[in-house]
Amino acid sequence: MSWALRAGLRSTMINKVILSTDDDEIAEVGRKEGAFIHIRPDNLATDTATTLSVLNDVLDTFEHDKTDCYAVVLLEPTSPFRTLEIVDSCIDSFFRNNAGTVMSVKQLDRNPGYIFSVKNDVATFFIESPKCTFTRRQDFLHLKQVNGCVYVHSAEAIKALTPIVEPIHVVEMSPEMSINIDNPIDLNQAHFILRDLQNIGVNFSDILRNVV
Repeated sequence: MSWALRAGLRSTMINKVILSTDDDEIAEVGRKEGAFIHIRPDNLATDTATTLSVLNDVLDTFEHDKTDCYAVVLLEPTSPFRTLEIVDSCIDSFFRNNAGTVMSVKQLDRNPGYIFSVKNDVATFFIESPKCTFTRRQDFLHLKQVNGCVYVHSAEAIKALTPIVEPIHVVEMSPEMSINIDNPIDLNQAHFILRDLQNIGVNFSDILRNVV
């Protein structure tokens, strides 16, 4: 969580960094880092609450404090290798291109033609049209996958409950830097990547203090 806060706090393009949580200990960490704290109401402190509903509540809360907001940069806490440069590149793209949405992406690593919908152990092609004819990885280098590191939305789109608005622009990250830590295997992989980076002289310790 701290590395996500630091990436936002170090950006000169972000006016206010807000940590949304229902946990007192996490809130205290956020205060020490310098973030504004949004305490989630009980109905948004559940496993079924959506990110979009939380973003709407954040906007409502801070607009009551007469804080104007044009765009929202979402930095979820599970992406340790998100850098300040990536965050600023996404924000710059949003304004420079008059984008509806900007997202960080990575190269698709599997042929999309081999995605199946399975029911009762019977598989059917998930993408039926157009038929995928890719035979080599080089044939689908133009296909990208959202990596969850950075999203830039307009506040208006969030309020309308349609956060993904065209035109959509992207900032590509390498597969290694795109890792999301959702389980112990991901965490071990992040440690491995971090050691490799340190071996070539890249110092992430100030951003990744809670990972190393």
